[in-house]
Amino acid sequence: MCSYVCRMRAVRIALVGNGPVDLGLANEIDENRIVVRFNATPQFGVAGKRIDVLVLTNTGRPGAQFASECDSLDAEALASAKAVWLARHPRLIRMMAARPGENPKSWQDFSDMIIEHRIKSKPYRYLRPHTYLVAYNALLRRGAHPNDQPSTGLLALFHIKLSRLFASRHCRVSLYGFTHAGWHHHPWSAEKAMIAEWNWVRYGGAG
Repeated sequence: MCSYVCRMRAVRIALVGNGPVDLGLANEIDENRIVVRFNATPQFGVAGKRIDVLVLTNTGRPGAQFASECDSLDAEALASAKAVWLARHPRLIRMMAARPGENPKSWQDFSDMIIEHRIKSKPYRYLRPHTYLVAYNALLRRGAHPNDQPSTGLLALFHIKLSRLFASRHCRVSLYGFTHAGWHHHPWSAEKAMIAEWNWVRYGGAG
């Protein structure tokens, strides 16, 4: 994980997806030591205002929008984020784009434009290619199609799972706004089943 996250001593982490979130959970979300939000962050402000990490999809249509459309990202959320994670590493992009059956457009890389025009001087890092491949292979074992892609939310969970923070301490991750629905090339059923197996992950607001 990025260095400032690794230095933090507490391990309560909130991942806030882009689905509906009970507005009464705003304080619960912001009380976590680390708050991770994703892409357009539609719940930022109404369901909490903490944002330690903003995770951005840097390929395909979302990457193109974040790179070139000013209103595609919440300006306040981007400014508030302490760091940005780019979900797909350039080495991974080159490798996956060359695979038979892949749609090259879904792997078109907009990283440089996002860094230059949106992230600017803010700290950022790419998720490791290994993180994607571990998540991808885990989904294959649960019946995902070879051309399915792990969602950005699942990649963040695997990033935490494979981190020094997880290895050295007991992590507790709470999910908010995770509907397990959306783009048809994410294997939502397999992702939901996998998350249900992890005793370190819960759905926020469940007590």
